[in-house]
Amino acid sequence: MPNENLTYLLLELGWSLPIIGLLSIRGWRMLWRARKALLVAGLVPTLFLCIADSLALHQGIWLLNSQKITGLYLANLPIEEVIFFALTNLIIVQAMLLLFALQSQRVSQTKSSQNLASNANKQEL
Repeated sequence: MPNENLTYLLLELGWSLPIIGLLSIRGWRMLWRARKALLVAGLVPTLFLCIADSLALHQGIWLLNSQKITGLYLANLPIEEVIFFALTNLIIVQAMLLLFALQSQRVSQTKSSQNLASNANKQEL
């Protein structure tokens, strides 16, 4: 396979970007409003996982096939690992923010409906 060193990078981009794209298209307004939370909630676990992964790779707990990665490193961590954690956390945080927003919207609609019904009952009395 030509460019075998792009295997890991292309596979992780191939599975993650469609999901990120769909979530972004569906909820871009809400995600834009929550961009600071999105950034912090995505970066903190990414940093933690990068540190843990770096230690595990350094101790030989797991290995990456050097023929399947680009050879680009951030500190001593293959860039593919950093990208993997960042993309995975982005998916998780986007989905959670959108689910929380949907839940909040439903609660607001329910309360609004209850208020309308309560006002209608008061007017009947």
